[in-house]
Amino acid sequence: MVNVEVDGTLAQENVIAVTGAYYSLLGTKPYRGRLIEPADTSLSSGSPSQVAVLGYEFWRRRFGGTLRLLGSRFE
Repeated sequence: MVNVEVDGTLAQENVIAVTGAYYSLLGTKPYRGRLIEPADTSLSSGSPSQVAVLGYEFWRRRFGGTLRLLGSRFE
């Protein structure tokens, strides 16, 4: 569990760091958007992408299931 702040509200949530092959090895498909891909974590590309995949329940609970998050920047 780590602290996650969303719109000024702090909560403890599960966060897992994964490699770019994680979701392809599981054979999963995203509900919306995309998953982390091997190119996102490639060190040969100069700087790895910073990509987040939100779990369905977290997305529904913390963001009300809005699609406005697709392509959004989180800090």
